[in-house]
Amino acid sequence: MEMKINIFIALLLTFISCKDNQEVIPVKGEEPEEVIDNDPPGNFAIRLVSVTDSSAVLSWSKPIDPNNDTLYYSVNLNGKIVKTDLTDSLYVFQSSLVPSTEYKVGITAFDGKDSSKAEISFNTTILTFLKLYDLGTEGGGILKLDNGFLLYGRSHDGASNYNPYVMEVDKLGNIIWRNNIESGVCSDLRINSVSKTDNEYILSMTSWETEGNGGSYMRWDYLSFSGNTLKSKQMFFKRTRISTNHLYNISNNLIGSFYGFNPSTSANETYLYKLDNLESFAVIGNLGDHEISQDVILGPNGSLYIGIAESVNGGVNGLAKLDDSFLDDSFNIAWKKSFKVKEGYYCYEIAHNEVNIFSIGSTFTEPFNIIGMVVKTNLEGDVSWKRIIDAGSYETLLQAVSPTKDGGCIVAGNISGRYTDGYFGLFKISSDGVIEWEKKFSLYQDLNSITVNGVVENQDGGYYMYGTVRDSWRPERHYQFLIKLDENGNP
Repeated sequence: MEMKINIFIALLLTFISCKDNQEVIPVKGEEPEEVIDNDPPGNFAIRLVSVTDSSAVLSWSKPIDPNNDTLYYSVNLNGKIVKTDLTDSLYVFQSSLVPSTEYKVGITAFDGKDSSKAEISFNTTILTFLKLYDLGTEGGGILKLDNGFLLYGRSHDGASNYNPYVMEVDKLGNIIWRNNIESGVCSDLRINSVSKTDNEYILSMTSWETEGNGGSYMRWDYLSFSGNTLKSKQMFFKRTRISTNHLYNISNNLIGSFYGFNPSTSANETYLYKLDNLESFAVIGNLGDHEISQDVILGPNGSLYIGIAESVNGGVNGLAKLDDSFLDDSFNIAWKKSFKVKEGYYCYEIAHNEVNIFSIGSTFTEPFNIIGMVVKTNLEGDVSWKRIIDAGSYETLLQAVSPTKDGGCIVAGNISGRYTDGYFGLFKISSDGVIEWEKKFSLYQDLNSITVNGVVENQDGGYYMYGTVRDSWRPERHYQFLIKLDENGNP
């Protein structure tokens, strides 16, 4: 019996051995399955689109997969996986972050077999105001003085009038004096610009539209350096939605520009004017139908430069220079040059140093995104460089520019998007057009709707920003702010 069992086991082992050594013969018409080597996805980079005190938006470039496999992404926050199986190259941390905290995010791209990874670190930041003024409706602008600043805007009187204000503050934001200006018959009076002469401040003001009379008012007030009103002049024009630009005192003449809507021509028109010591008013010339002057500056060569935005068809937008004949009541354009990069460029503000002019504005991209643009020219309007500023959000509205001592400029504005309520954007641009650094600051939790009314460089190399924010809980309440930043844009 034992011999039979041994014989059976031997035969069984022989059978298994023969089967393992058999040649695999393919079935007719079929090829053996080929083993394909897989390559991992390529390298990619993560971009911080925006960050507030409690949220952040990240996007990343899609890596190239050598095998054209579908890629899936996972998100890792400080060592913990928070999302898997993403197919879009964007992720939003919505109100889940802690203020003033450093975070490290890793994104892993996986093709089903292999993966690649990228990382980024950032801090949630909340901006601290140097001064927050409860003055009413909106800020207007900032004028740098030797030992502080002149701030201006307007407040609501609780009835139907908006009353302008102007105040001097020291470098710590403390109010030295404040003048609340009565609007009088102008129910919607605002300060468009403030100029400083050797003896006084000159305020240029307009009413946007006076109900029922088919026109608007222009008004000029002279203030002493201690804030007292010295004299005032007011004029009525058959134009609506009037706004003025910078005003200059040249040979005892006030030279400035204003634009408004002309009901008889159904067009926006811009006029250069001369006001002789608040006595004789003369319109020097008209810039052109549908062209509006967004800003006017007096250059270092004594010439007037006008930032232009055409109100229809995204036409000629950019810069124009007038010859010196405006002092003789003549209006002659020496040249007009366009900065249009894309359809709809909108020149907002211009500023200059001794040899260059900086213009800021906005333009449109698809699909309907608004991005900022900065243009540097020489005094003849020849473009040195154009720089697009796209904060990766829905709107990048550049609102203030100021030349810096190194030949570059500092630019500030409002950055708002589909994933954030909005924040301040501050951009330092070198003399050759390189963005050296950019800062994005969120607001206090209950403040939003930002307007930057001005940015200036301080003597110590830092910067001051002045503007307006709105109370989220009381939309009718606005606050004016003054912020001091160091030379690297840090609070």
